[in-house]
Amino acid sequence: MFKKIRKPAVSGQFYPSDPKVLRDEIEKLFLSKIGPGRLPSVASTFSGDLVGVVSPHAGYMYSGSVAAHGI
Repeated sequence: MFKKIRKPAVSGQFYPSDPKVLRDEIEKLFLSKIGPGRLPSVASTFSGDLVGVVSPHAGYMYSGSVAAHGI
C-alpha cells in the first residue's frame, strides 16, 4: 500500500514549527483545567471498537483542551 505523507502547510503560522515547543504546548492543553488532566498513554497497537471521534477544531489555543478528551 502506498502512503503519501503530506508536509505541514502552515507550520509556524497556526502552530509552532519547532517540534519541542509544539509538544510542550499540546501537553499543556491535556493538563489544563478543562482538558483531561493527564497525558495519554501511547500504545504500539490499537484494539477496540472505536469508529470515530467528533472533535472541535478551531486552533489549539481555542479548542485544544476540549479536543484532547477524544484521545
